[in-house]
Amino acid sequence: MCLELSEIDPEIFEMIITYIYTGMIDFSNATSEKIFSFLITSSKLNLSEATSFTQSYLVD
Repeated sequence: MCLELSEIDPEIFEMIITYIYTGMIDFSNATSEKIFSFLITSSKLNLSEATSFTQSYLVD
């Protein structure tokens, strides 16, 4: 599998790495645009728990 990381915003990538290491997602200072970018990126990376959490966060 080949993943082109240049497509991922550095801030989103940092959030993804934090999630991978801690299992936690902090959207407290994130804009709606960043949250949607996180959702798309987590989906592309097959991080199903992060994707589900983000979808729930956006609905609530």
